[in-house]
Order: sequence, then C-alpha cells, then structure tokens
Amino acid sequence: MPEEIKSDEVGNAPAVPTVEKASDYLYLQNLNFDPKLKKGLLYFFVKNIKVVFLLIILISAWGIYSFLTLPRESNPEVKIPIAVVSDVYPGVSPSDMEELVTKKIETGISGVKGIKTITSNSANSVSAITVEFDANQNVDDAIRRLRDQVNSIKGNLPADAGAPVVTEISLDDSPIWTFTINGPYDGFTLRKIGDDLKDNLERIPGVREARVSGGDVREFEVAYDPDKLVQYSISADSANQLIKATNLAMPAGTFDGAEFNYVIRTDSRFFDAAALGNIPIFHTDNGAIVYLRDIASVQEKAIKKTVYSRLSANGGEPQPAVTISVIKKVGQSIPNTVKSGKVALNEYLNQYPDVRATTIVDSSKTIDDNFTQLEHDFILTIILVFGVLLLIVGLKEALVAGLAVPLVFFITFGVMSAAGITLNFLSIFSLLLALGLLVDDAIVVVTATKQYMKTGRFTPEEAVLLVLRDYKGVLLTTTLATVWAFIPLLLSTGIIGEFIKSIPITVSVILVTSLVVALVINPPLAAALERFKLTGKSYFTAMGILLAAAGYALYLRNIVSIILGIALIALVIFMVFFYKKRKLKERFIENAKTAEFESEDNELIKRKLKLKAETGHSTIGGKLLNGFISLELILPWYEKTLRRLIATRKRRFIALGVAFGLFAAAISLLATGVVVTEFFPV
Repeated sequence: MPEEIKSDEVGNAPAVPTVEKASDYLYLQNLNFDPKLKKGLLYFFVKNIKVVFLLIILISAWGIYSFLTLPRESNPEVKIPIAVVSDVYPGVSPSDMEELVTKKIETGISGVKGIKTITSNSANSVSAITVEFDANQNVDDAIRRLRDQVNSIKGNLPADAGAPVVTEISLDDSPIWTFTINGPYDGFTLRKIGDDLKDNLERIPGVREARVSGGDVREFEVAYDPDKLVQYSISADSANQLIKATNLAMPAGTFDGAEFNYVIRTDSRFFDAAALGNIPIFHTDNGAIVYLRDIASVQEKAIKKTVYSRLSANGGEPQPAVTISVIKKVGQSIPNTVKSGKVALNEYLNQYPDVRATTIVDSSKTIDDNFTQLEHDFILTIILVFGVLLLIVGLKEALVAGLAVPLVFFITFGVMSAAGITLNFLSIFSLLLALGLLVDDAIVVVTATKQYMKTGRFTPEEAVLLVLRDYKGVLLTTTLATVWAFIPLLLSTGIIGEFIKSIPITVSVILVTSLVVALVINPPLAAALERFKLTGKSYFTAMGILLAAAGYALYLRNIVSIILGIALIALVIFMVFFYKKRKLKERFIENAKTAEFESEDNELIKRKLKLKAETGHSTIGGKLLNGFISLELILPWYEKTLRRLIATRKRRFIALGVAFGLFAAAISLLATGVVVTEFFPV
C-alpha cells in the first residue's frame, strides 16, 4: 500500500502515516448538493419509487408478450425487387422466340414505373425476361404494375403462344421442413398419401404451400383406333373436345324449398378409366350410343418420371419414397409452423401404420439451437455481471445492475415487434453482440452512486441526483458514439441493405434502451435499496421470486439454466433453514422500526452510510453488502500508473504511438488477408 510520511512543523519526528487517496476521493470531499437538482425530471422517478416498479412490471409484461409472439425465422424477411416474366410457345426456335415473343414483351413492359434493368433470355420454346426494380420501390406495388402491363399486351402475342406469367423472386420460397414417406405400397398409393398430406398441411394457418415429388402420378391414356374413327366419321380432335366438355363441374342454380334453399351443381368429372370410357361420343342413325371405349382403348398409367425420390436410411438399400417440402407464409414463426405440421403428419399417418416419415431438413431445429444459445448467454451474462459487482461493489448494486439486462431485452423485443423485425439469425447475432455492452451504463451509475454514498455526506436520493448530474453527459455521449458506428449499416441500400438492417436497428435500440434504464430505473432502485430494511414480508416475497425464477430456469432445459435452477432452489431451502435457526422474526420487526426512523431523519441515514463505508469490510455480512474487493486499494495505484505514462510530453507521444501502432496492425490483418473476411460464413 503506498504511504506518504509527513513531518510535523516543529521537529523531524514522523507523523502518522496517511493512506494515499485517488483524486476522485478529493472531489467527493469538496462536493456539495445543489437543491436545484430536485426540480428536474429525473427526481420525479427518484422520489416516486412506486412509479418505477410499475414501469418495471409494464416493461416485463410487454417484453415477455412480444418475445412469445415474435416470428422466429432462419433468415430475415427481405423483399427482393426482382420478377421474372416467362412465356411458352411450343415448337419455336430461339431466334423466332426472341422476335415473336421476347421483344414484344420487353417493349410492352419498358414503360412500367420503377424498372431499373430488363434482362431477357430466349431459348427453344421458352422466353424468360428478368425485371429488376429500383431499391426504393415498394415491391408489392411494382409487381402489381408489372402484372397489369403484361396482361394488357397479351393481344400482341401469337395466338398459339401461352399467356405470360409474372413470378416474384422471394427468399421465402425456401422450404422450412422437408420430409419423406415410404412404406410397403406401390408408387400410386404413396403418391396419394403424399397428396392427402399436402392438403392437410396446407390447411395449417402458417403454411403457404406444400410441394410433393416422387411416387407415380396417375394419368389416363386414350389410344384411338383409326379404323373406328373412319367408320364413325369422327376425328380425334372432336373426340378430345367432347372429353374436355364432359370433364367439368359447374353450378346449376338453386332450388327454393319450403324452409331452405339448396345449391345445385353438376359434376361429370371422371376419376377412373371406366368412367372415362363410358363418356358418350355421338348417336348413330338408328339411335345407338357410341361411347369412348368403342373407338379407343382407355387405361390408367403412370406419367413418365422426370424426378425420382428415394430414401436410404442408415446405409440401407434405397427405397422408393415421396418427398414433401413445406413453405411457410410471410410473417409466420418457423418453429410453430413445423410443430403444427408434425402434429398433422402424425395424426394422418395413424391411418397407415406401415408408412414411415423421415425428416430431411428441419429449419426449426437450427432456430431452437440459436435460441438456446441466446438463453445460455443471457443467463451467463447476468451471472457474470452479478458476480463481478458482488465482489467489487456489493449485493444491492449487483441486483440493480443485473436487473438492467432483462429489462433492456424486454424493451428491445417490444420495439422489434412494433417495427416488424423477426427473430432470425441476424437479430439474434445483434442481441448477442450488444449483450456485453448493455450493462456498461448501469454499472457506471451504480458504482458511482456507491462511491458518493460512502462519503456519508449525502442521502441516497441526493447521491443519485449528483451521479446523474455528473455522468449523464458522459453516458449520453458514449452511447450515441457507439450507436453512430452502426449508422452506416442502416444506410446501406439494395438487397444487402434490407438483409442486414436488423443489425443496426437492434443494436441501437439496445444501447439507447440501456441508457434510459440506467438513468430512469437503476438510480431510483439504488436509492430505494439503501433505505431498504429486510422484513418478514420482503423476505418471503424474495423466496417466492427465487422459486419462480428456479422454475423458469428448469423449464429452459439447458445445462446452465438447470444448474442455476438447482442453485436457486438450494438457496430457498437455506433461507428457510436460516430463518428458523436465527429466529429472524424479532430482527425483522426491529428493521421495520429503524427504516421508519431513517425515513424521517436524513442524518441517520447519512451516518449509517458513513459507518458502513468505514467498517463494511470487517465482517462477512459487511463484505457481502459492500464488496469483497475494495476499490480504494486499487484506484490510487491505477491513477499513479496512468500519471506516470503521460507525465512528460515524450511519454504522451509514445503512448499515442503505441495505440496507433496497435490499431494499424489490427487493420493490416484484414488488408493482408491474414484474417479472411466473408459476408456469409461457409
């Protein structure tokens, strides 16, 4: 411990050694409270602690509700300003396709507002035109204008050409869940099961589409007998037209009954070869009916396969299978959608116990793993912040600063819900990135408040107001400087700008929210805890809160949360045992009386704070409330070291040079390729 020996004014005998103090100690000894501080807005929250508790409850309810309702996705929802106009003209060469179709469509859509570039590709019988819109255009409106214009130019295309189709390019077209089904059935049966599953899955509110591939698709083959066609003087085209005209379902009006009205419809569609063969083609002169089966051979067969689906499980022999891919609707939660889909799948497969479903791709598992990691880091951060502050500052300050973590997250979840930002891998990355930054402001406020109160010259409320006056400018400046560093990401344009915009928004909201919590919620709580006296009501309330927290931690079911839950339950058991062994009831009654006296006489609370500062490290209980490590032993050495580093002009230049050199070395790692940069990790 550095000491300074002073001599008295008369002789050379040494005086009593005095411990060297840091400069902030001298500042606090000369600091006086300004009554004008009680006229500010922040004093309203310091004075009305019940309002602060109400804010905490409202923020917690808002945040928990937002967290539970926020859609969970793997990728951010990004509207890509690109559409494709495609058309088919069978049997036409690429050059003719370009002249007859592509150029006419290009000319027709070139005047659509907001188009940036048009790129075309003409192939055999196919025309594809890619349209890219300006980044500032509303994608939905731009696609609508493009479709309207394409519909207006259909008359300029050849009569045999198909109708142009406008397709929007979207990241949401990627399947969130892909599975296969296989069993001891033929290809037709497996395909029918897959089609039935498709219908069931598309009834789920979060599912936009289910795509089926594999199996055998049924078709009807009509092979006309040329001799029969000549005999009855009928052409194949005429017979085909009759088949199309018969295979219809159409409304036939309504029937008005005495009590009810009934809708009438005719349905002559065919679903098997026998029904198709019984279609009447015409009447002979003698009144006989000629059916389709009389002039053609009608049979069911499988469409020629272009896609094969097979499944090999655990290295076994590949088996025929049907693959089903599920695509969700925009704004829906992937885990909830997949969970509902699995329930529907299991319910349907109860009809086919021999059919086995095997999951190939499940995005919900990745998302659940990401949230497990977020919860793990969330709990770990609270534990580390609480532990460090408990060692250095004390139990009360650790509780106040630790409370900032969930409150900031709750507000962030609420803002994300209002702004339409989903919980995806980028927003989760942003939450993890800002997790270590959000407690800085709270730590500064609670540690400074502790130092101010240790002087014994201010009440807790006065100390809090002085801290806010001295530090709010510094906290505001540092927070805005960090937020400003993320503004360039927010100003990015194009598809990449839309893709990464959740990062600057989420981080900025967390940092600004942490500042608000540190200025509005943490100081009143710090002041209230200094006047707080443990009573029976608060003791058992704390036990209830700990039990609730333990139950939630065990519900999360990861290693850290389970350990934390068990530790909290053990703490509650210890509190019950301690209450009975130490007979705390009488002490709680005495504490209630002391709290009443201190609320009426500020000098009592000042003397108590000064006494705690002088004797706080002499007992285990005092160390628990004032910290196990005294900063008064570290700060003088730290300040002296810094003063030595910048004592002379030469040393200052050396310190700046070293800092700049380290910065240049870090940048050179990127420039030289030692640290590889990539937007998406492989």
